[in-house]
Amino acid sequence: VNLLSASPLDVGTDLTIGDDGTGTLSALASSTITIGDDLGVGDEGDGTFTMTGGTLDVGDEIRVSTDNDGTGDMALDNVVVYCKDFKVASDSADGDGSGVGVVVLLNNPGVVLDGGNDDLLIGAYGTGSLTSTGGYIDVNEDVEIGQFGTGTVTLNSTDITKSDGSVDVDKVYVGAGENASGNGELIMNGTSKLRAGNNVCIGGDKGDNSESNQGYPASTGILRMNDHAELYAGDQMRIACEPLGTGKLYMNDPNTLVQTINNEDLYIGSWGTAVVEMTGGTIDVDDDMKVGHQDGGNASITMTGGFIRVDDGLTFASSGDATNVVNLTMSSGALILS
Repeated sequence: VNLLSASPLDVGTDLTIGDDGTGTLSALASSTITIGDDLGVGDEGDGTFTMTGGTLDVGDEIRVSTDNDGTGDMALDNVVVYCKDFKVASDSADGDGSGVGVVVLLNNPGVVLDGGNDDLLIGAYGTGSLTSTGGYIDVNEDVEIGQFGTGTVTLNSTDITKSDGSVDVDKVYVGAGENASGNGELIMNGTSKLRAGNNVCIGGDKGDNSESNQGYPASTGILRMNDHAELYAGDQMRIACEPLGTGKLYMNDPNTLVQTINNEDLYIGSWGTAVVEMTGGTIDVDDDMKVGHQDGGNASITMTGGFIRVDDGLTFASSGDATNVVNLTMSSGALILS
């Protein structure tokens, strides 16, 4: 289906592209597409959705690839998007992890999730990726990347927050498998900002309890901070808290910032395996920083630049278990206890 410039499309219920075959929808400049219920791109078939300019207004969910061999590709250039939930390879139909979804948002003027669970889910079951350049993604609830599958999110000067800036997203999970292993990666470039009002969990942890040892399956989460990117955790920030979890944080530029606020802690490798590498930037902890402090905890921090500032206490390998491994290597930079 090809929509010409400024052409409207109004669908009262669901629209599925690539239901059990191959389907393509291409909309040219300044089109308006209104869908009363769900938009599915790639269910049991292959679906492609491209749009340049205009507005995409979806009454319920956007689903790019469903987890039953569906392949979905969505490319939006300068398109305003409204929906309740945005799922990329994150809707389970048969649970085999076969779905593949790719979303590219160019010149993103804004994606607004409102009226449903309001979650952004990337690679919850299959393999999903989302790349956004500019603008914002307005998420009322959680951001989950690689819950049971493999998910990658790349932000190029894109903020994940509320569009009015007044309310943070809730929790952020990167590589957090609760019932099955997941792999997630969040790459923040340019001036991207992410503000979480609750926990930020990187690698094998859903942050349900204060210091949970819930035995989640092995999962890996990676956070890469580049350029002028900033991430704020309004509750605990947890890197590899679970026994089988692996969490990695890379601070790659002097103007990057990771900060806990509201008198909250940073946990690095509580029971799992954590790697923190800093060539620049600042990690600012508003309360305690605990490193490899539970039985079997494994944490490595390497600083060739940058600053770590801890407002309250700093704890290394405090459980007394001989299996704890903690390494701190500093060739440059500073660790500041204030």
